[in-house]
Amino acid sequence: MNRLTTKSVKGTAKALRGPTHHVVVVGAGLAGLSATLHLLGAGRQVTVVERADEPGGRAGLLDRGGYRVDTGPTVLTMPDLVEEAFAAVGHSMAGRLDLVPLHPAYRARFADGSALDVHTEGTAMEEEIARFAGAREAVGYRRLRAWLEQLYREGRKILHRYATWHLLRRLRLRSRGKETTYYQLQVARQHLRAGVYLLNWLEGQNLTLPTCRQADLERWTTSDDARLRQEAGHFVRWTSSQKITRDLSFPAVRWNGPTQPMDDEARWDTARRLLHDDTLKPEDRLAGLLLLLYAQWPATISRLTVGHIEETDTGARIHLGPVPVELPAPVAELALQQVTVRRCHATLARTNSPWLFPGGQPGRPISAWAMGERLRKLGIRLAEARSTALFQLATELPAAVLARTLGIDITVAVKWQRAAAGDWAAYAAEVSRRTSTRQRG
Repeated sequence: MNRLTTKSVKGTAKALRGPTHHVVVVGAGLAGLSATLHLLGAGRQVTVVERADEPGGRAGLLDRGGYRVDTGPTVLTMPDLVEEAFAAVGHSMAGRLDLVPLHPAYRARFADGSALDVHTEGTAMEEEIARFAGAREAVGYRRLRAWLEQLYREGRKILHRYATWHLLRRLRLRSRGKETTYYQLQVARQHLRAGVYLLNWLEGQNLTLPTCRQADLERWTTSDDARLRQEAGHFVRWTSSQKITRDLSFPAVRWNGPTQPMDDEARWDTARRLLHDDTLKPEDRLAGLLLLLYAQWPATISRLTVGHIEETDTGARIHLGPVPVELPAPVAELALQQVTVRRCHATLARTNSPWLFPGGQPGRPISAWAMGERLRKLGIRLAEARSTALFQLATELPAAVLARTLGIDITVAVKWQRAAAGDWAAYAAEVSRRTSTRQRG
């Protein structure tokens, strides 16, 4: 009797008992049709149910008055995935689809009237980026394209699955509809690069993921060639969950708080310098204080708008989370000054941009990388400074208050509270006592 392994709502593995030779696929969109072809290729009997009159889902077609209108995407960026689905049942994409190359593939128009033509050919796209954003961005595009082409040439389809169905999915879930930050992308890229390093080493040993054994994996982790070992653990555990590897284990390391000693006095010395040193740029002083006092990453600071600063009768507040934070007088003065006289760092001219820290391109904020570089030039070690601030704040505030005022996830706040060994039983008792006193009064 066959068994079909699925995922339950909470993410734990669940085996369906009983016959699984007949599978029902709900929805005849691209994902449903692709799953159907792969199941048929695996020997299953498949029934597809669809509420619409025709298949296609969001990639459907309207035929009205002699006109045919696509209701979804018409550009295939990864036709090899379509080819895989057809190949699963012994057919080819060429025999079913007539793909027409477009030059440009599409044109992106922006609110300020500018437009960017998107080309599939590398040289044409590089020239278009140079025209649109300058030579520096074109060089960055060339490097990115070369890196992606290297991954593709290596034939790492497994990496595509890992990136698409694991890393990108986690990014979407964690961002919760908000824009993904620079550091989140960096972490995802490191995890993907770690998989590349491991696969390259296996190839040099004439091994593959299915043929790799625990002894081979441990030989890699203890070798001088191993890079991004910890990040590679995520990749190995994912391959195990997907049944790509057999009997491989790579223990995860649970984060239990900061491990390096923190110099809180150095943090306050730097904060005092930023508060009183008028030779430093006001915008740099404000950004540095937001990191040192409120544990804000450069990526978060760079995305602040003037709407995050609220002027009050006594000073100013900043909205980092659902609950605004009252800024101390010197910091409030810097914040209000930045709202009034904010300058584009590329032209040093005043701007009407909504961003609190405008960038070099019109209508865009300063990048997270550029913000980080400016803070490093002030002598601030970003990760250490944020950890010190969070550690100190976690000893003074309950996790719920920390999360709501700083705009961080409650699970992160709880972990920092535990790391700081804050005992909030006394705090809860004090709040209860105050409430009872007010009710009696």
